[in-house]
Amino acid sequence: PDPGAIPQGAFHLHEVQAVNNPRFADAELEVLAKCARVESLTISGCPVTDSGLKAIARMAALKHVQLTQLLA
Repeated sequence: PDPGAIPQGAFHLHEVQAVNNPRFADAELEVLAKCARVESLTISGCPVTDSGLKAIARMAALKHVQLTQLLA
């Protein structure tokens, strides 16, 4: 298995940081949007587009979001 892959199935995340990861993009944010307990999200240097930003907007538990150098 890929150590950088998001697990399939049920799991709980509270904080997510993705930095300079070309494989962390919109599809991964769609998966994260289903995680009801994510409170902190930091993304920098990843290929995130408007579609990924819409997924972030659906993350109701978020208290802290930091987005920098998005490579869309």
